[in-house]
Amino acid sequence: MKSVLNCLFFIFFTLFCVSNSFAQGDRCERIKPFCAGDTQFVFPNSNKLNSDIANAEAGPDYSCLEEQSYPAWFFMKIGKPGDLNFEITQTINADGSGLTLDVDYAAWGPFREGEDFCSDSALSDANAAGCSYSPAPIENFNLKGARTGDIYVVLITNFSQAEGYISLKQINTASPNAGNTDCSIISLLGEDQNVCGLDSVELKVENLYADVFTWYKKDASTGIYVEILNETTSKYSVNSSGDYRVVAINALTNTQVSDDVSIQFNDAPIAQKPEDLSSCSINNTAKFNLSSLTPQLSANYIDTIDSFSATFYKSQADLNNDISIENANVYEGVDGQILLATITNNRTGCISEPVSFQLKIEDSLEIDWNDSISTCVDANGKLLNSFSIGQDLGDDYIYNWTPDNDPDGDGVENAIFVVDEIDASKGYSVEISSLSSGCTAIFNTTVLSYTVPTSIEVNTSGNDFDDGYLLEVSVIKGVGDEPPLEYRLDDGMWQQSNNFNDVPAGFYTVSARVVGGCGSITSEEFVLIGYPRFFTPNGDGYNDRWNVINDEKVSYVRLFIYDRFGKLIKQLNPNVGGWNGTYNGKNLPSDDYWFVVELQDASRSIKQFKGHFTLKR
Repeated sequence: MKSVLNCLFFIFFTLFCVSNSFAQGDRCERIKPFCAGDTQFVFPNSNKLNSDIANAEAGPDYSCLEEQSYPAWFFMKIGKPGDLNFEITQTINADGSGLTLDVDYAAWGPFREGEDFCSDSALSDANAAGCSYSPAPIENFNLKGARTGDIYVVLITNFSQAEGYISLKQINTASPNAGNTDCSIISLLGEDQNVCGLDSVELKVENLYADVFTWYKKDASTGIYVEILNETTSKYSVNSSGDYRVVAINALTNTQVSDDVSIQFNDAPIAQKPEDLSSCSINNTAKFNLSSLTPQLSANYIDTIDSFSATFYKSQADLNNDISIENANVYEGVDGQILLATITNNRTGCISEPVSFQLKIEDSLEIDWNDSISTCVDANGKLLNSFSIGQDLGDDYIYNWTPDNDPDGDGVENAIFVVDEIDASKGYSVEISSLSSGCTAIFNTTVLSYTVPTSIEVNTSGNDFDDGYLLEVSVIKGVGDEPPLEYRLDDGMWQQSNNFNDVPAGFYTVSARVVGGCGSITSEEFVLIGYPRFFTPNGDGYNDRWNVINDEKVSYVRLFIYDRFGKLIKQLNPNVGGWNGTYNGKNLPSDDYWFVVELQDASRSIKQFKGHFTLKR
């Protein structure tokens, strides 16, 4: 606990030995706290020998003070509420003896914690709390009904400009309505400190009116403060962690004050230089998550209990001025930009020296990807062989599949999707993200399932007299998608067209297969024969008889001729003669007639071929 002060001491805690040449609070921006107890508070005045500030700053309303020579600014905070009466005197000697000097003052308030009480608007006539510009060496400053927490600003001036001492004393402490000032605003040694990267620090109590100083260090095992021998000045150099105490005695006022402070020495952390940070964009700028580098920056301390936070800067100038990047998670940077980073030990508050890294902008994630995959299924739609989708791009990438692809249940989806059973949607999608660059892309694959056609048919057109027959092949597909097919005649070359042109007479089969290897189907053997499409039985010796054309590829057995009504007109041996266009010795009229010819294939099986022709007279 900080002890309650009975008089005013000015305290400076410094990491380096720095002396201050200016006098007591010569500007409001350098205002000093004070508290007053039962005893007299004495301090050196501001004068032409110890201060370069001959007049108070312009701006405030100084009320009755026509001149503000060699100012000394103070503020006090009310502890116990009530009335406070102060006596202010100025003499050439610290003990109040000798020649008296003119002293003046002005006061403003009350203000509350957090208000800017040094602004011109605060130091205005509306907030005036007291003022005296008389030539007397003694002034009285009175506060009525002051409230706990109220803050008052007091300016004391030295009209004489001569060197001397000012005494401030509360003179109504014995009154039942007396309030008092809050001395907790004053500290001799400052706040507890975590010292970073230094071998020693200097504790310093700057008080011209403390004559004797005694320093102590707490014994950690007993909790008792032990005097540090031969340390009797206002300064003490600390080189080990611990709790320290100083006791200062003012012989003039016979007052004693003490203060405690805890000093902890810590190593400054060392930031590890991170890898350059990449982000994904098609523009000149990109969003970077600088905070993602924190694990790399603090990698030297991965096995310690301490936690670290990272701070980022655009330049060394910003680092020097403590201007950090505010939104480190979504920093918008340019390609090639160099930034600085430090790490802070969150326990000690110690900060590392900066390290640099570079920003890199990468193009969008591009991968060779199959938009569709063809697969083979059986007649029930069951997959015949499993297949895979995707690519394993390495440890820098994560994958988010639809449907899920975590067969081992470890919470991490696999890079490659092995398909054993086709999803009902027949669609697979994956979002691939680069951990280093932040690049993300979505890839989709549609699965096409094919089966062998269930049947095949051949439609014949044309004739053997022109350029041969035209065959058109048609199939009926099985389950799944419409398959891409290829066709061939007998054992010929496969082709994408289902038409075969200029086919001569003979025995044939046609086949259709699914491109990609899901199987094929072949028609039954069929025959194409040659025969005239018309004849003219007019006795001119030319084209007087009709018969099928004998072909070494075809072995004919019997031939039947019918009229349009299906009546059998003639049965003959197709290998001999032909039909002369008569029925029972009478000429039949011009008309279309139909025929059926029986023939044998290579296996001597009987097959039929049907067609029609025209009789012309």
